[in-house]
Amino acid sequence: SCGLQKQAKGILVELPSKGPMFALMNAYEFKSKPIPWPIRQKWAKQIARGLTAYHERGQVVGGLRTYNFCVCIDDCDNAMIMSLSNGSHPIVHGSGGLLPPEYRTEAFGKGDGLVGPEFDIFQFGGLLWHLYRYQHQQGAKTICSLAGCHNAGLATCDEHENPIALPKAAADAPDYLGRIIALCRQEDPRKKPTARELVRMFP
Repeated sequence: SCGLQKQAKGILVELPSKGPMFALMNAYEFKSKPIPWPIRQKWAKQIARGLTAYHERGQVVGGLRTYNFCVCIDDCDNAMIMSLSNGSHPIVHGSGGLLPPEYRTEAFGKGDGLVGPEFDIFQFGGLLWHLYRYQHQQGAKTICSLAGCHNAGLATCDEHENPIALPKAAADAPDYLGRIIALCRQEDPRKKPTARELVRMFP
């Protein structure tokens, strides 16, 4: 039935049928049939609900990126989180706006310490930004290009190499979307909303 997956000790062990969310989006775009925003909006809200469940169990996902299996889609077009790190130290990605500012330390870069819920919240803001822009590539060049930056053709860009704040999602982006992204990407982790608070911000 829809949304039913095999589980063992609370861990999803069967990949949802439609596979990774951004790979699915890319496949539909290749067929010139982009997935409508209302469906992607539903996915975003479901991801926030999934984060709520993880965080309230004392767990952290630690890998909300556009190019992995962290978020997959089932037969009924529901988004499901596939936890990668389960709260352990994730693989550090030092560019593309993936690493929250409080984790950009030498100690963390060496693998010391665990990540907290604010790690997921920061990455969720970036995921939402890319989800609205229908962009599965993550990195400075992508952000430069979508922001209309004059450095888009260069190898590096100081503004977009590893940004904290992100450019406006798009001219037609709904107001609530910009508010959620900005709140998630705040520099002070103590000011970030919880995943449950994020769910309430969606229509």
